[in-house]
Amino acid sequence: MKKTASRTTPKIPRTWTPERKAQAIERILEGVAEGRSVNEICSEPGMPAPRIWREWRNEEQGREIDTRYARAREGWAAHYENRIVTIVNDVLAAEIDPQAARVAIDAIKWIMSKAAPKLYGDHQQIDLNTNANVRLSAAECEARALQAKIDLERIRAERGEQNGIPQEELYVNENIQSAE
Repeated sequence: MKKTASRTTPKIPRTWTPERKAQAIERILEGVAEGRSVNEICSEPGMPAPRIWREWRNEEQGREIDTRYARAREGWAAHYENRIVTIVNDVLAAEIDPQAARVAIDAIKWIMSKAAPKLYGDHQQIDLNTNANVRLSAAECEARALQAKIDLERIRAERGEQNGIPQEELYVNENIQSAE
């Protein structure tokens, strides 16, 4: 026997008037800022499907929605930051196993780093300035020159030099001069 597909009534597409769309966007953004997921919010009656939400974000006005959504995600991450504090307090009160708390906190931190990378992400910043303008007074210049001269004389003494001439050459030159 051949199975026939059961017929179900197709979903009637909702029309989103500008007012309803604006209200739905506000509810989604508020819910995200309170720590809820878009899927959870969109499952409520009268809310758009997550696919519709993504379409709205891809529309021309989506840039404004994306900016507001990014702010809401930062609020969402802050909500989870508060959850970490609650978990830590529960561990201190011996209500939660510390190992389980560590796993939960690590998962929350990972989620936060993806939701708000500017605030909670692992980022390394290296600032390097290769230009250096050094201004020294005359006294500082003289002090540095004197220190350089002292250092040079110390190095020559360690090498056995006198006035930049190795000790062996001085000995040979003294013998030649005395023979003349």
